[in-house]
Formats: sequence, structure tokens, C-alpha cells
Amino acid sequence: MSEELAASPVVHFEISLPSRKPHFAIETALAAKLRETARQRDIPAEDLLNQWVREKAAETTTVGAAE
Repeated sequence: MSEELAASPVVHFEISLPSRKPHFAIETALAAKLRETARQRDIPAEDLLNQWVREKAAETTTVGAAE
């Protein structure tokens, strides 16, 4: 059996699994601003984007509850 395995060709392949995170398209200019602001704050752009969306979502929830 080991001789058969040694004689077998090496095969390389990639597996592409779907992301478990949703993706959203944003305008190029907004993406540049996001990256620059994140760089200035020394944090990943994804973290900054999530922070901004969380803040806006909290504002929206607060405003809706006050009405």
C-alpha cells in the first residue's frame, strides 16, 4: 500500500467556502474615507465600519422609541 501511495501523483486544490458574514457594497469614495480614518485610528477598516453602523443603529432605535 505504501508503494502505491508513493507512486501516486501529488494533487493541489483549493476549497472556496461561502462567507458567513454578509457583504455590502459601498461607494468608492466612502471606502477610501473609511480606510483613511481607520488607518489614522490604527484599527482595521472592518472594525471601524461595524462601530459606525452600531452607533447609527443605536441612534435610530433611540429616535424611534422616543416618538
